[in-house]
Amino acid sequence: MNKKYELNAWWGKKYKLSIVRHTYAYDNSLAIELVDKGEPFAMLSVCIPEYPHTNENCIFVDTNNCSWAEEFIESNGLGKPTGMYAMSGFCCYPEYEMSDC
Repeated sequence: MNKKYELNAWWGKKYKLSIVRHTYAYDNSLAIELVDKGEPFAMLSVCIPEYPHTNENCIFVDTNNCSWAEEFIESNGLGKPTGMYAMSGFCCYPEYEMSDC
């Protein structure tokens, strides 16, 4: 059974989310999806192949579409920032090394 992680959304609703690990087809890098009751909720990661990851457990966090993502990762002990960033368009995405989630 998948572990559940709590997200307190800014509009007041609480979610119990599961994490599903995938890989991106483009570069085979780690992709993290959040699922609510079996339905896709959000992609926590974003694929930016022009920027190599620090290691295979790292993701670029989609702070463009999920402004709450860094707080969610840190408050649930899912990962820590590496200090690296990737630019894509007008957005700067932080890299996080994910724990065994």
